[in-house]
Amino acid sequence: MYKALRWYLIVFVVLAAMGWGLEIAGRADVGDVSIDHSALFHPEEDFHDRAAFGDLTDVKDRTVRLSAAALHKPGFVAFPYPPAAAFLFKFFNQGFSNGPAAYLCCFGLIAVVAVGLVAMRLGRGQRLALAVLLTTALLGSSQIFCANRGNLELFSGTFAAAGLGLFLGGFGWAAAVAVGLAMCVKPFPALLLLLFLWRRQWAQAALAIAVCVLVSTAALYVLGPSVPAAAKIILTCWADYFNQQVVVLNIVQELKTDHSLMDAVKLVLWRVLGDDFLDVKLTDSDLPVWARLDLWVSFFEVFAVFAAAFVAWFFRRGPVLNQVFALVLLMVLLPFISSEYTLMLLYLPCAVLLVRMSQGGWAGSPRQMATIAVLLALLFAPLNVLGVYAGLAKTVLLLGLFGFVARVPLGDSAEGRHLLKDA
Repeated sequence: MYKALRWYLIVFVVLAAMGWGLEIAGRADVGDVSIDHSALFHPEEDFHDRAAFGDLTDVKDRTVRLSAAALHKPGFVAFPYPPAAAFLFKFFNQGFSNGPAAYLCCFGLIAVVAVGLVAMRLGRGQRLALAVLLTTALLGSSQIFCANRGNLELFSGTFAAAGLGLFLGGFGWAAAVAVGLAMCVKPFPALLLLLFLWRRQWAQAALAIAVCVLVSTAALYVLGPSVPAAAKIILTCWADYFNQQVVVLNIVQELKTDHSLMDAVKLVLWRVLGDDFLDVKLTDSDLPVWARLDLWVSFFEVFAVFAAAFVAWFFRRGPVLNQVFALVLLMVLLPFISSEYTLMLLYLPCAVLLVRMSQGGWAGSPRQMATIAVLLALLFAPLNVLGVYAGLAKTVLLLGLFGFVARVPLGDSAEGRHLLKDA
């Protein structure tokens, strides 16, 4: 175990030092590609700069008098979130004189609580494990990217992590509520329902869905003018988002920091079609079939269903930690756009694995431990400031991690069958 942790620290710290050193020195650009928003906001930028907290402030003027109609603003950045998320935007943008500062304070509080909880589980004698925990918390790319963008992944990820933690602790009902709240902020935590369904915990799964439906319906009612009308406007916002982001060949900055399977296709199309097709909507019937992003969207919608069905079947009797890793990896790989901050979703299962390793709960072979240590070190390091193919590299690493958890048990398979039996 100690050798694997040393490998992690060496690989992670070296790459983090290189990446953040280049970023702070202002030399992180690759060729003519600017990465203003790729990680840390640059020292010369003003703290209130929209480029540094764009995900949070892009809709600021639309939350002054919050309504569904106000969220739909043609010609501007579309609102791509579930209806309840609008109230988080209003809370930070209108509830404080400095919304980004309030967001960062909230971020810091969540981070301190999370690290403290894991540190308490590790105990006093695990210095190397504590070093892994603290260096990742301080230098990991995903949380710094999320804080820089002001993205709501902070809250979706926090609710999802809370749900997973409660689930692993045997608190099934509380876990269901947390998962339902995560689904209210972003939709992909719905995959976590499989944890209940695998164990025939129908009531917990129903509770999670009910929480999401009730909160979302209440949000639509408040947004007005009526629930159906507000829902129609939110769906229009989502359609605008697809036209702006999903079926458009993204700017290179986003290609560098996106590790979804869809974005891997976009990166290949950019290299094949050339720079003239950047920021171009690739839906024209005159384009070759392989270059039409609207057709790729249809393909990945079908693929996502089959991928979820495969995971539901393949991992149904596996150890619970393998199941958690598999579901989180689907949540990271399947969205049409999955930026660096979504890697925060991996922190909870990795923290559980770290605790189990330190307590002797998982004793893989030295090669297995070294393999997962290096994979995770590369995933959490700021590769996006080192090269334009960093997004694709992390896609490959995520697929490699998926293959690892599909083959290597991270615990007793009986644990996966009996967890929450009495919850």
